[in-house]
Amino acid sequence: MGNFSQSTSFSDLFKDKTRIGVIRGGETPEYELSLKTGGEILKRLRSTHSYDVHDVLIDKYGVWHIDGKIVNKSFLSDYIDLAWSALHGDDGEVYHHLETLGIPYLGPDPLSAELMFHRGKKKRRLRDLGLQTPDFFEMHNMYTGDMSEEDRDAFIRERAFDIFGKLPGPWVVKPLAFSARYHTYLAKTFPELITALRVTSMDVDDILIEEYVKGREFVSGIVPEFRNKEKYIIPAHEIKHEKEMFTHDIHRTGSFSMTPAYDVSPHVRQLMDELSEELHKEFNLSDTALIHFLLSSKGLYVMSVHHTPELHEHSPLWKGLEYLGAKPEDFINSQIARLLRKKK
Repeated sequence: MGNFSQSTSFSDLFKDKTRIGVIRGGETPEYELSLKTGGEILKRLRSTHSYDVHDVLIDKYGVWHIDGKIVNKSFLSDYIDLAWSALHGDDGEVYHHLETLGIPYLGPDPLSAELMFHRGKKKRRLRDLGLQTPDFFEMHNMYTGDMSEEDRDAFIRERAFDIFGKLPGPWVVKPLAFSARYHTYLAKTFPELITALRVTSMDVDDILIEEYVKGREFVSGIVPEFRNKEKYIIPAHEIKHEKEMFTHDIHRTGSFSMTPAYDVSPHVRQLMDELSEELHKEFNLSDTALIHFLLSSKGLYVMSVHHTPELHEHSPLWKGLEYLGAKPEDFINSQIARLLRKKK
């Protein structure tokens, strides 16, 4: 039995194991969602003794914790060898920090994360690729939180008239580079537009105004190095729900259904698969991603590209894998294998 003796502690037995940190939380409104995704990964990794797993929590104030203990993020490499990012809504700062410390990680590179964070840049990139995405424009210097009630009313009404003259309604109002969890509104009338701008501008300075397009919604996914494929495609699934938009609340609570897009023409299904793979490449995404499509009478729209998708029982990624007969453990293990190869 080698050097093992009765005095050997449990921690000594596992001291040479690869130390994997699951990074979650962050200074974004997606904090709770990130905790949920990260908790799911932690739970499944800790179900095996193959790795030395650590909970790396960034709290709402930007303070870093490892397994409940406050640490200096500059010395993160003293605690972990590899990182799995479960962050949502990060602008690339954390990934830049990991690269500075030389810690291999699962997650987008800093530039790709910044592009994903900024909806205007992401939509312009889609247009540059010749893809159809809803018309939009950006509004800056919109914050009204420190204005008087009278000044706020006059300012919002003026900006609403600007929108009315540039883009026909209905309108989708959301932050430009900020969480859309609490501030995404469908405005069908001018008064509703004023209300949406008023509420959003109390918290947000830069706002995206987007054309509302009605149609059938689909998601497709890309999982690198899964099931013996360099890029495994989760075929398009249709999202069905009772609301007029697939909101974060619907997403979070699982109050939607997903079914394979069998009743869509083979041409459209193939197009969504091909676009998913192409967008994964064009946005320089090295890890798992979800693509959100909308099929309307005007054709196929690319609504968004999501890196670091949610991982929990209600998430489209989990549901998509389940339809394909894959267990969450299969996905987790494949990604850990990728992470271990990065260490080499």
